[in-house]
Amino acid sequence: MRSGRQTGLWGLVILGLGLTGCSTTSASPTPSPPTPAPEAAQVVETGTNTAPTDPDELPFNNCGTTVPFTGKHTVTRELTYTTSWEFGSQLGIGGEIAVSPLVKVNIDATLSAKYGKTVGQTTTFSDTFDINVPKDSRMTYIFNWKESQRLGHVLAGGQQVNFKYPLTLQFAGAQTSQDDCNPPKVTVTVAVPPPTPAPPAGLTAALPVKPLPIMISKTPVPVKLSPTGVPASKLVKNWMNVDPTTEGITSMMITPSGGSLSVETFGKCTPTDCDWGVVQVPYAGTGPLTVPYKFSFKTTTLSAILEADRLNVTEADHYTDSSGRPDRQVKFQLH
Repeated sequence: MRSGRQTGLWGLVILGLGLTGCSTTSASPTPSPPTPAPEAAQVVETGTNTAPTDPDELPFNNCGTTVPFTGKHTVTRELTYTTSWEFGSQLGIGGEIAVSPLVKVNIDATLSAKYGKTVGQTTTFSDTFDINVPKDSRMTYIFNWKESQRLGHVLAGGQQVNFKYPLTLQFAGAQTSQDDCNPPKVTVTVAVPPPTPAPPAGLTAALPVKPLPIMISKTPVPVKLSPTGVPASKLVKNWMNVDPTTEGITSMMITPSGGSLSVETFGKCTPTDCDWGVVQVPYAGTGPLTVPYKFSFKTTTLSAILEADRLNVTEADHYTDSSGRPDRQVKFQLH
């Protein structure tokens, strides 16, 4: 009887343990549905377009000669296969575009695969034409190019990205602009503010104004320092471009001129550099040295800042011809 009771008790214990185990076992989680693969981008071409590109410039210096400068010249231009795109209010060139939280489009890779190009591939186009620069003259040839483009859109993630993709380049001719071989010297003056009007009769000024004494010094006035502590006199030098192959400013000669500085700038020309002329500008030792130039097809403002032993020059061009070119800035470093 005792063994029977023990057997029954062990059975109850085992049964209890089994029930306890069942109560603590959690159900397996329901697997999440697989994330759908991004749909492939579809390229839809809708037409073509032709648009002018920024022209190229080639200045010729035939000053001081008695015969014209003639010959043939070959112009070249590289076309890079990069996509311009528009998506909603966004504009961009190349790169990856997020068209939805889950779908992104690499616009360059998509269009390059469509048209059999590699991303960033370039093709060089060229054309040859006659050059004729009159004797004792200075002339700039302005070369115009037109770019043919494919137009269309890319469909991805239920969204549409409009694109322009380069097709080819075509030379569209040249214009000429002639400038003076001996540009006149230009003097830039600082505007003097008008005098403060005297108060009406019968009114007393709020604060008495004490006249300043006039002093005449027989010793040279020290040159003021710029905010970086560089004396303005250190600008006086014949500065040369650190890049001997530059197509822009080749040198700047800065000399003292009374309380001002005289700046003579030279630019790259064929066969010899062009003298832009001498500009006398005031310089108080603060801020950049600003030098304006006026050509027959543009106005140029140079801003020069001395940093260590280098003169950093920013050229800002505003075009006044009929080319419709936007303003541009170019940076040079001289030593």
